[in-house]
Amino acid sequence: MFPAGFDIQGTTYGKKLNTNERLYDFLFPIEPIPDKTPHSKEAGVQKDHKYCAPPFDKDLTYGHRTGVDKRGTYARCCLTDDAIMNGTAHRFIINSIETNYLDTHNSRMGQVLAPNKNITAVPKDYAFGKLSRPDNLPQCLTFCEINQGLQFFRTCFKHLNTVRKGLSTRLLPNFYRKFYLELKYFDEEKLGWLSKETVYRLCGTHLIRFDPNLIEPLLSTWGAFDGSKIKYSTFVHVFNYREPLPDVPKIADVSDDCLDFRTTYSEMVKPGQPPNTSPMAGLPSGRYFDLNYPITPERMCKADISCLPQESDAKSCLSPSVLSQFFVSHRDMFQKREPDVVRRVFEAAGEKFTDESFNRIWEEAKKHHSEGWVCFETFRQAMRNDSEKEIK
Repeated sequence: MFPAGFDIQGTTYGKKLNTNERLYDFLFPIEPIPDKTPHSKEAGVQKDHKYCAPPFDKDLTYGHRTGVDKRGTYARCCLTDDAIMNGTAHRFIINSIETNYLDTHNSRMGQVLAPNKNITAVPKDYAFGKLSRPDNLPQCLTFCEINQGLQFFRTCFKHLNTVRKGLSTRLLPNFYRKFYLELKYFDEEKLGWLSKETVYRLCGTHLIRFDPNLIEPLLSTWGAFDGSKIKYSTFVHVFNYREPLPDVPKIADVSDDCLDFRTTYSEMVKPGQPPNTSPMAGLPSGRYFDLNYPITPERMCKADISCLPQESDAKSCLSPSVLSQFFVSHRDMFQKREPDVVRRVFEAAGEKFTDESFNRIWEEAKKHHSEGWVCFETFRQAMRNDSEKEIK
């Protein structure tokens, strides 16, 4: 707050600027303003804590002086505990009740937990406890015989990939063309096949080492080995690390008799099925009695509830009945109705009732529902049953 009579408009604070001076001279004066920053606040200044005054004595030690160990092993005894060397470092004193409980319920490392010394009454290598769930294919498919050759083929491919990887670091890419021409030189009959001894001998001259027992089954799979001769073009192609391997035929894990891929739809449409002329069981799924009538489906407008497409099936859309064409849905037929409404509708359709006959049919229709509700459909069924009884 300013004092009374203070000239607010004409009074200014601060140093009055010289308007005749140039802005450049003001920002960059000829005589620079002296820097008043103290030396301790400047950048990169190391603060002197006077640690070296008095100077450091390297022979000075701290702590309490102890007696000298005459054995000469004092430092080793301080750093190493005898309990650690003896394996008793984590042992502690507890009472006998707790020790008996731990011996019964906690097994030691490398020992089987066998309470009451049951391990002495069972065969060797017997283990107690519950069986764990199988976690591999052979255990899950115990009722089917697993293809024994599958694991062998995996071993063969593993060995082949190891050989290809080793050759990729030792041989140049143009080697395989020259190696193919060398094999072709020994093919005097020009059949594309050579004896396996000749092929293995040439591989040995180039220091190409592999296990024939693991390579020959793969060559047989690709049709390049007949037991004594090898198709050398495929042989060179297989060992060429710059070329992909030929297509491998599918090796099934189990036999075809154990495979069953039947579905309900495939069983329904398979040929030879007898025609079924019975009406479809049940009604389209919908909630009729616990919702307000009519109800607008979620994310739909009121124009979509005329035929209730979310509660109808495809057949009602492709082949609509007369009731559907007049926008009469299953909700209209199966909604709970009062007696006067049901009687008025059926009499308008041409039926004639007396009070006694209508009440008799109404009581019969109430038996079709667990809570005694009556709709147009249940009343129609009860009326049909009543007419059949009169005919008989």
